[in-house]
Amino acid sequence: MLFKGANVLGKEGFKTQDVLVEEGKIVEVSTNIESKGEVLECKGLALLPALLDVNILPKDSTLNSKSLLRTSQKALKGGVGSIFLSPNTSPRNDTEAINALVSNVSQSEAINIFSLIPAFNEEDNLNDISILYSGNPKSAIYVESDVESNLLYQAFLYAKMLDLPLIVNAYDTHMEVGLAYESPFIRSLGLGEISFLGQLKEIAKIAQMAEFLKVKVLFSAFNVPEGFKILEKSKYLFSQVPLPHLIFDETNLNDYDTRYKLKPPLLPKHEKEKLLGHLKDAYMLTSLHSTVSSHLKNQVYDDAKASFDCIEHYFGLAYTFLVKSGILSLQDLLTKTSKNISDFMGLNKGEIAVGRDCDFMLVDLDSSYKVENQASPLDGLEIFGIIKYMVVGKHISKI
Repeated sequence: MLFKGANVLGKEGFKTQDVLVEEGKIVEVSTNIESKGEVLECKGLALLPALLDVNILPKDSTLNSKSLLRTSQKALKGGVGSIFLSPNTSPRNDTEAINALVSNVSQSEAINIFSLIPAFNEEDNLNDISILYSGNPKSAIYVESDVESNLLYQAFLYAKMLDLPLIVNAYDTHMEVGLAYESPFIRSLGLGEISFLGQLKEIAKIAQMAEFLKVKVLFSAFNVPEGFKILEKSKYLFSQVPLPHLIFDETNLNDYDTRYKLKPPLLPKHEKEKLLGHLKDAYMLTSLHSTVSSHLKNQVYDDAKASFDCIEHYFGLAYTFLVKSGILSLQDLLTKTSKNISDFMGLNKGEIAVGRDCDFMLVDLDSSYKVENQASPLDGLEIFGIIKYMVVGKHISKI
């Protein structure tokens, strides 16, 4: 199929070009390409790499065909062509049968769905990672950092043996038992407070193991600015910064608004500004997407489930608040939301170039829409960048 006259973003900016795809691959990017096949006129639309997002949860963390379908439909609306599922689901994706379910749904949908490999089972015992890997080679091993040290070491050894990266949630469940990061504002609300030290010490511990064993580690939902001082010292450490923490801050919790209850929590305003200052150092971004039923969210703040339902607005949200505001160039944004993730996970996506998978989106960057959903934390926001088409492999979806 030929995509005619699109604004293709390259290293030197936008250029009007044609993109020819065959059998799910980009075979030519040029001007005035002739084709006897189907042609889609793309005048006025930007042709950009589809986004990838790592560590996504379906609704209520329930893993079945219906929840995967809903998540994939939302992802397509947000410009996301590939998602990697968190293992923290019910049932957990730590059996061959569940991996087969995910694979079958992925093959039937217009989106790539992969599963992260959980290093440990629900009893905190080591999974048979080799078997899970054999049916799921395009993945990474997922670990929670605050398990027993020898178990953590075994997970690192598996990652080294299989040449897979580790994705680590650096979080101390024994120390980080509050509801928000310590600050005068949170104190005024009377909410239980969390120290940044819990995450920082876990990052330092993982950093030492990664350096010693020479294993690539991605820190999931990395939102503590001081942690970048640790990461900058090693070529094996990578950060995944959540987009909501770059846009919102603790003041959104005013009146105990549970729509903004996230894990990890939103930052104090001055810490959010520090995180924005480190954005150039972030290797990748994430929507931090998870969604829960309204009865689990509409409770008193202490009991409400932490979640952030935003993947269907992911590209537009990032484009509006990071690119149009001048914080990142569009090329830098796509590097952090597409190319770097593709490279890290060993895929062939993330660029509009000959030989790459044809995973891309066609976007009207000048148009906007307003989110009108009082249950959403994005309610009332004007978002630029309306996605018109998603092309993922052999699937073309009109949005």
